Amino acid sequence: MMLHIFTDEDADGYAAGYLVYKWYKSKGLKDNDYKYHFMNYGKPFPFDQIKKGDLVYITDFSIEPQDLIRLHRITPFVVWIDH
Repeated sequence: MMLHIFTDEDADGYAAGYLVYKWYKSKGLKDNDYKYHFMNYGKPFPFDQIKKGDLVYITDFSIEPQDLIRLHRITPFVVWIDH
């Protein structure tokens, strides 16, 4: 399983993504088991990098409803935290 952290490229996004990373690191996450994806609105979501069973966090960023449905078809392990 790979942990993917999708976050906006601003201070809120960096902080939120870092907290997710630190939580999983404290639970034994290995250095090769995660990947940051810095996103901006209008940038295509990289579905091709997500595999079945991967864990996906979306922090300080939103994706379109149809993209969220598509993402859930790849993996049900999606956590979306935005304000």
